Amino acid sequence: MSARANVMSLQGPENTEFKIEIDNEIIRLNRDRISSPRESIINSRDIEYEFLSDNIVYLQLCSIDKDTISKLLPFIEKANGIICDMRGYPASDHGFIFHFLSENDTSKVWIKTPKIIYPDQERLIGYEESG
Repeated sequence: MSARANVMSLQGPENTEFKIEIDNEIIRLNRDRISSPRESIINSRDIEYEFLSDNIVYLQLCSIDKDTISKLLPFIEKANGIICDMRGYPASDHGFIFHFLSENDTSKVWIKTPKIIYPDQERLIGYEESG
């Protein structure tokens, strides 16, 4: 919740002022561009992929396209590890995740959002299904 609150507190239209308080001092700042939650997720890294140390591949699935993943598959198959950054909606329907399934996906619903109605998230009453 804290990370989400941080992102949401900075949202607003371009060229508008916002204030932050640090050690009881109010600091006035100006947004030089539009700030939205989706933009902060997508712009969290400016790259589509990166080869990291120890033969690990980083893929940002909200910006990488199907063709790029296809070109990278020979390297990905040999990697010791793969980091799939899924903070955002995938850039294309590249079906990349299917390479990791040991059996066919038969799920009719793949997004399950917890239904929380009690304070402090004490008890779930079920899940809202979508996707």
